Amino acid sequence: MTSLLHEPVTTIPARPPQPRFTPAPGGAPAVDLTVVIVSYHSQALLERCLRDFAAATRGIVAELCVLENGTGEAIAPMVQSLVPGARVRVRQRSIAFSAAVNEAFAGARGRHYALLNPDTLLLPDSLTTLVRHLDLHPDVGVVGPKVWDDAARTSLQRSFRRFPGLATVFSHRYSWLARWWPDNPWTAAYLRLDAAPDQVLDTDWVSGCCLAIRGELFQRLGGLDTGYPMFCEDVDLCRRVHDAGLRVVYEPRAEIVHFVGGSRRQRPLRAEWLRHRSIGHYLRKFHGLHNPLTWVLLAGVWARFALHALLGGRTR
Repeated sequence: MTSLLHEPVTTIPARPPQPRFTPAPGGAPAVDLTVVIVSYHSQALLERCLRDFAAATRGIVAELCVLENGTGEAIAPMVQSLVPGARVRVRQRSIAFSAAVNEAFAGARGRHYALLNPDTLLLPDSLTTLVRHLDLHPDVGVVGPKVWDDAARTSLQRSFRRFPGLATVFSHRYSWLARWWPDNPWTAAYLRLDAAPDQVLDTDWVSGCCLAIRGELFQRLGGLDTGYPMFCEDVDLCRRVHDAGLRVVYEPRAEIVHFVGGSRRQRPLRAEWLRHRSIGHYLRKFHGLHNPLTWVLLAGVWARFALHALLGGRTR
């Protein structure tokens, strides 16, 4: 029977409770994959995404949990009509994306977990292929699909990248340097422009718009770092997977479409504020406040946000 969990939380703990497996009911097949989607002003996008959920999970047992993150959208009837048996958790107040993901995975039954953005299109067998890859390669902790910009599949996102370094602040794909000098060596190295996108390959990190991770590993790592309000949590997770001695892999035989920023367009300035906060957290965590260059970059990050706000979002 479809379960609808209305669990408004008015007091948010400093650290959300960690997810735990619950055994499948007697006689029920084991769950191969638990898919979590956090919806924030995303009802139309979510509906489009879920229309292909069954085709994307052919041949495996998958469960879906959607967390409505405090916007008041009545998504439950739509979600449960498209994915019978889906769990919908509804919050009265929104929380950081990373905290919402951790909360949504509480009670997950899957051997593997998948993070999925609502602004995606799932192509046939995409999630099944990620599960099969994890099953065939026990030394892989995280696997991500090939990601297209458009439904016609004419433009490819570089969803597999190297870890950002201090220079990446000035050379990421939205930077002025990348716009003025698109093939500069720093941007090319970060985006792995030397790698063939049709080959399975090891990489530093894959995009959190869609990735699969071993459920036990996600729990052991403590879930996503809730210090990231939105953005960079996928980079952080993959770093910790590497630190745990497991591989992160790009699997192009699984394909999805990601309409970048589709769920953020209603509040673009807030999204940029959260992006810059996350960048600051990443710099402090992995490069340390003992490094003078970290302070310089933090100042640059917030100067860029101030310029972005003053120009009405025209700094990209």
